Amino acid sequence: MQQRLLAAFGLIFAVALLLGADSRSTIIVERSTAAAANQVGSCVSVTTSSTNVLASFATRHHATLIALDSNTARVRFRLGATATTSDMPLPAGTSYVMDSLTMYTGVVDAIAESGTQTVCKVEW
Repeated sequence: MQQRLLAAFGLIFAVALLLGADSRSTIIVERSTAAAANQVGSCVSVTTSSTNVLASFATRHHATLIALDSNTARVRFRLGATATTSDMPLPAGTSYVMDSLTMYTGVVDAIAESGTQTVCKVEW
């Protein structure tokens, strides 16, 4: 938990500096009241059939999807049920982040363009 807070603070500080704040600026960090995540830090094998990656989670505050570097094909994902090969791409070694500006609390499905690929996820 402490590592997560330090990483979050570092990111907040970097964004504040980019927005014109200086090192004397005040940054307020509040504790999240989110319920426990559906699945924290797990991976899913995604095939050429639509596969559920994240279940619906009404109090989701953050989610990250990560396509492993070792994937040999792109994964496509949909913010909703039944992903198709025309949905949003997630190439090997990339990630998609849902934060307070892009939050979606419904199911997220994925499909591999070929073979079996791995998508890891973190949510809270």
